Amino acid sequence: MTPQEAVQARQIIGLIVPSIPRNFSNWISVAAWLWLSPDGKGGGGGQAYDTLGDATGFTFPIPPLLRPLSILREMHPEVDHRRWQSVLLQFGRSREHVRLAYAYDDPLRWMITEGNYASMIRAIRPDFAGLSGPGGGADDLDTRWLQQ
Repeated sequence: MTPQEAVQARQIIGLIVPSIPRNFSNWISVAAWLWLSPDGKGGGGGQAYDTLGDATGFTFPIPPLLRPLSILREMHPEVDHRRWQSVLLQFGRSREHVRLAYAYDDPLRWMITEGNYASMIRAIRPDFAGLSGPGGGADDLDTRWLQQ
């Protein structure tokens, strides 16, 4: 992820976090699936995970995310961005724990449905265990950066 992508990702994270259910305040990581159509409309959803690996689904308002999503799409002029259909944004409580993955020609790539629920919840779960630095574990849940 480039520094410019990280700026947009953190902006999106700041808009998503308030939508995590209050009764799941012990979350340690989130996987958010975001879809952006060629005409600028969007959709998506998220899964918040706790230290045991349990997850809860949630939704978030899409209109505030459209601008940073559009900026992400335009950051790679070498790619036909019209084909860019969805992004998987994975993040944790530490500022270093942010990942983006893009899907082309497959707007439903990370969508969780009744048919794929069990496998997709595991597939999109963030794994930041290999990353070094502060906030690497559940004992260091620093959310101050989310307010920036």
